[in-house]
Amino acid sequence: MFTKNNSGSDIITILLTSAILTMPFIHYARDIAHSLRIIAKKASSQ
Repeated sequence: MFTKNNSGSDIITILLTSAILTMPFIHYARDIAHSLRIIAKKASSQ
């Protein structure tokens, strides 16, 4: 896949694409962590 003939713009495109595709997963993970904190607060207050 990667050869020595890759230009700098090809590598930048690959990096940007992977970053854009990773962002939804980070958002969902933060949302899940927030939900778990709310559940833990409710459980500890009972």
